[in-house]
Amino acid sequence: MAEAESIQAAKQLEAALKGITVADGYFTDAGKNVIRGFLAHAVDSDDQQCPFYVIQPNTESTQSPHPDQARVAGAFIIFVVDKVDKSDRLQAAVRDLRAALKLMEQRWQSPLVGALDIQPAQYNPEPDSNYALAALPAAISYIEQYQGD
Repeated sequence: MAEAESIQAAKQLEAALKGITVADGYFTDAGKNVIRGFLAHAVDSDDQQCPFYVIQPNTESTQSPHPDQARVAGAFIIFVVDKVDKSDRLQAAVRDLRAALKLMEQRWQSPLVGALDIQPAQYNPEPDSNYALAALPAAISYIEQYQGD
């Protein structure tokens, strides 16, 4: 069975981020540690290598131009997580993330996936935490098609 369009979009994000390595011309190796899920679970792991990316679902919006499909702006927040004392590396990992997302947009693998909207990064270190964060909201437009019984 085919996967839901939202899962296809998340997997494309994950694949793009996993390509972020110094060997591939990026500034960091943050792509070696990519998690699809929720930030709270990722930072609770004691064995997490830094820096790392977390692809977390966010609020989506929909339009229904036809009874058998919906246009969806599937939203994700991509967190860049690093140790508090590594702010230069955090900024480099954010730059790598933007570059990888722009390359991904040029190489879409699904005819149902459309535009990518990348928002500016928001930096906000967590108080009383060993981690510093940058959050980069991204929305991927895609079409969900439904079949009746």
